[in-house]
Amino acid sequence: MSDTDRPAPTPDQLAAFLEELAALTLKYGLVIEGCGCHGSPWLRPVDQPIDPTYDALDYDAETRRYTVEPIT
Repeated sequence: MSDTDRPAPTPDQLAAFLEELAALTLKYGLVIEGCGCHGSPWLRPVDQPIDPTYDALDYDAETRRYTVEPIT
């Protein structure tokens, strides 16, 4: 089964994902945010005002990795 053929997550899977995502936020101090505009979603330090540090967060199903672009 490819990554794009997976069924929608169950409520329990979604809850577990969000719990692990919160743990990653605490571990690395980064928040994923977005507004649906160009460059969204983005990453920013958890203690920084809402101002992205990295944008264009994207998951590549082929390489199974996330990429971001630093904002300069």
